[in-house]
Amino acid sequence: PKPPLDSLGYQLSGVVRTDTGTWAMVTHPTGGRLLRKGDTLEPGMIVVRIDKKGLWVSRDDDAPELLAFPE
Repeated sequence: PKPPLDSLGYQLSGVVRTDTGTWAMVTHPTGGRLLRKGDTLEPGMIVVRIDKKGLWVSRDDDAPELLAFPE
């Protein structure tokens, strides 16, 4: 099994909805990023969905995993 996304240093810090789509703000120790569906988080990790639960990422075409807001 692969380690959880948050154990890799990623944290979801916000979601923005605009006329052009939905964007997720993701932080990492190396810096923050603004991502949308289809973007690459890192090689082999593709954003497949952003919804009210959080950011869904597929690693190596596996089933999507949720990066949720911190509790």
